[in-house]
Amino acid sequence: MKVTYFDELSLSKKALIMREFGVFIHSVESQNHKILLYALDHYFVEAYYNFDSNEIEEIRVADYVDLDKYLPQICLWQM
Repeated sequence: MKVTYFDELSLSKKALIMREFGVFIHSVESQNHKILLYALDHYFVEAYYNFDSNEIEEIRVADYVDLDKYLPQICLWQM
């Protein structure tokens, strides 16, 4: 699936595709979100889970800058 097509999908369709075809990589926490990183085809996708609402608020394709927050915590030799 092309990145531009994925970006245009509804939140529920993105979630379904992530559950079916995504591979969980890692997660990080911010003030009120848990951000889950998944590999999907040839790109990475982030799901933003809000602690207050107990819901996924946003799912989007991660760019290289987004991936920086995971690098200190991922050990490649463990994969």
